[in-house]
Amino acid sequence: MTAVNTLPDHGYAGGAREALTRLWESRTKYLLGAICVGLCIVMLTPLVISILESLKTTEEAAALPPTYYPHILSLDGYRRLWNFQAGLPVYLFNSTGAALLTIASGASDTWMIGVKLCTVS
Repeated sequence: MTAVNTLPDHGYAGGAREALTRLWESRTKYLLGAICVGLCIVMLTPLVISILESLKTTEEAAALPPTYYPHILSLDGYRRLWNFQAGLPVYLFNSTGAALLTIASGASDTWMIGVKLCTVS
């Protein structure tokens, strides 16, 4: 079914009806595009705010009343995170190792169950 069949017939001439059909189809595309842009803004706003918050100085992050945008961009928080206790690389290595072992364990369990189910007659 095309858009021409879905429009009510109000006695329009052929050319006016075609123009109305084109307008209706393009309006739907623009409306869908506007909805997608709105959803992107809603989904990306928290990410942008988090990144901006992470670039504040310690004093600015603890200021009362709080500021929404950093006045001075600072990577000091990332430097302190990198050197915190044993250091971020050690924690990342441990987390990566634990994740890989979990994946390997789950894959081997799945493989063994699959082999067992295939051999059962």
